[in-house]
Amino acid sequence: IIQQIRRSYACTIVDIGQDFSMPLHEAAIKESDEVLVIVPPIMTAVIDTRYALQSLEHYFGDLNKFKLLITGYEPSFGLAEREIVDLVGLPLAATIPFDPITATTSVNTHTPYVLTDSGPLGQTMRALGGMYLPQLNTVYKPARKKVFSLRSLFVRD
Repeated sequence: IIQQIRRSYACTIVDIGQDFSMPLHEAAIKESDEVLVIVPPIMTAVIDTRYALQSLEHYFGDLNKFKLLITGYEPSFGLAEREIVDLVGLPLAATIPFDPITATTSVNTHTPYVLTDSGPLGQTMRALGGMYLPQLNTVYKPARKKVFSLRSLFVRD
């Protein structure tokens, strides 16, 4: 199935969850070009990921195709981005910022922030997608906001 999907699409993303020992999950990892390991900036999650990676390395032989994706990151949480990268031991693919207002508003208004948010969260998610499909980097053009000034009431350009 995975090989057929790869032939049919430019990019395939498979979310396998945490249990890499299941046959479908194992096949997805073996067939993948890259594996993103998603970790929140929580010390227990970072340490658990490090231990899981030791098992993955033993099981698959190496971790060359594995990259780190830090999600929900906020420096004030007390864990530096560099510290997370060092503890996990994988190269950093991207860091998604913590922005609960944009994310929650997106869910509540049924509007994908990836398409509408011009702030750090939307920019980061588009850049992440653009790593795998470069044409995504040129799709989003934020609408220019009109700036109102008193000058425009009295002066005609």
